[in-house]
Amino acid sequence: MHYFAIGTTLANLTNLEALTGYAPHVLPAARIPLRPPNARRVLSGAVVRTGAVAAPMQWDVMKLSDLRALVTTYWGDAKDSAALFASWLDETGRYSPFAVTVQRPYIGEHYQINDSVWAKEIALNAFDWRLQSVTKTANYTVTTSDRLIYANTGGGSITLTLPAAAAPNANTVFSFVKTSAANTLTVQRAGTDTIDGGTSVSLTALNARLDVVSDGISAWVSV
Repeated sequence: MHYFAIGTTLANLTNLEALTGYAPHVLPAARIPLRPPNARRVLSGAVVRTGAVAAPMQWDVMKLSDLRALVTTYWGDAKDSAALFASWLDETGRYSPFAVTVQRPYIGEHYQINDSVWAKEIALNAFDWRLQSVTKTANYTVTTSDRLIYANTGGGSITLTLPAAAAPNANTVFSFVKTSAANTLTVQRAGTDTIDGGTSVSLTALNARLDVVSDGISAWVSV
């Protein structure tokens, strides 16, 4: 199972395999930088990164009916580009949440039709990837829109409570990073859900990260 996902909001991210039947592939060179790569220095001396990042969402093959359903869902008949959100592989090899602009695919330019059933060599051009994250310094109940949380435990231990496992779409990623060496970050279940069969996971090391996905019912699993 891969954990690529797209949606019109972070809360409704949907695993792409559930939409298309096939996972896209990403070459290492096409992984998304956590910060856009183009930099300029402003008069204050600060470095501002504003460069747009372009990387295609690629499939070797997809059923033509699934591709058309994807186009109808996110572009309809009128839009050339759509402002979407995506869970995608970042430069570290982890799935992180991004806001992204994705171009509508056109036959002959972005995919070929092999016969009346299959499309092949599909490439959805995606531009301006922007990491979506929040930072917490105290206990907090996570929402389905909080896909990447940086927890600063410098002022004390923090407990983050997951949403109900049934709340998000299955197999979409939630990530937690401990940004201070001090104290403990605890990620705990809601209600009677489980996390890797238990009730919570604790992170103690600086920059430790936990990535979990829901089964859409009652369980979270680390990935």
